[in-house]
Amino acid sequence: MTAINEKKNFGPNQRYHLYADYVIDALVVKKIEKEKGFDAVKEFLSCGKSRPGNANYLAALDRIAGINAAHFNASIERLAEDEKYNMS
Repeated sequence: MTAINEKKNFGPNQRYHLYADYVIDALVVKKIEKEKGFDAVKEFLSCGKSRPGNANYLAALDRIAGINAAHFNASIERLAEDEKYNMS
């Protein structure tokens, strides 16, 4: 959750940024679209404005993808590993 909460930037500078939350969201959207279709993706992306502790985001993520704060890191790590093997 730290990568999302702190808006970690892995790009070389602010002009060429690569925020970790963009990558995480891409992995989550890919999972949702594959499992539940694009309507579920739209629902996830429409979770509302940012709230303290990412409450809206986490509620939508749990409801739609079954990923909650308790196992967020492990779930995202698994999605990243799966993506790594799918790209090989």
